Amino acid sequence: MSAERVSMEAAVARLEAAVAALGAAMARPRPAPPAVAPAMPEDMVPKAELLALSARLDGALVALHAALMPEPALVGEEE
Repeated sequence: MSAERVSMEAAVARLEAAVAALGAAMARPRPAPPAVAPAMPEDMVPKAELLALSARLDGALVALHAALMPEPALVGEEE
């Protein structure tokens, strides 16, 4: 048997063992997540600020998209 074949079989065996270990780990019971404290009003961001930030991000994404678009070839121009 070639060294490549042995190496591939060893890699497949390690992958199968890792998948089995992952399955066993996922099957174990886990403790419940800690309770989340309720949000305090002073921690909340006003909706108007969120909308303004959203508009800025949308504008930045549009500018990025425009910058990444390829320039259209001019009529009669060779590539």
